[in-house]
Amino acid sequence: MSVAELRRTLTKLADTPEPAVKTACKTVEQYAASIGGSVRLGSNKRRTKLTATTKIRTSGTTVSATVVGEPAGPWVWKTTGTDAHMIAPRGRGRRSVMGGGLRHPVSVPIRHRGTRGKGAWDKVAAHAAKVVPAEVEKQIGRVIASG
Repeated sequence: MSVAELRRTLTKLADTPEPAVKTACKTVEQYAASIGGSVRLGSNKRRTKLTATTKIRTSGTTVSATVVGEPAGPWVWKTTGTDAHMIAPRGRGRRSVMGGGLRHPVSVPIRHRGTRGKGAWDKVAAHAAKVVPAEVEKQIGRVIASG
């Protein structure tokens, strides 16, 4: 390998991390969307999809990427769960419950039993730990092979 070829290969290697990280992060975002699914939010119980976005920063030859789950709150619920809590009637509209043996709704605070988390974001992080290094190694291998 001549000095010129070596210089070209090193230049390509210096440019490799950012595209490799972008490709890997897109894969992580898609995986997060498949794991996250959707949740019901708000008083009208609209469905909201859980997604992820990536922020990539480059400083010289260092590339760093941060993958963030959006919206953050429901990702926490799906990862760690929620504790038992009371849900109070809101405003003028009353929250009603039909109890056993009751012939009409009763307006009272409702005790939600909480939920168990399923470790959703933990799964995304574990997937990212496998995918990102593998993708960067694959891209570096391509550069060296074409070198």
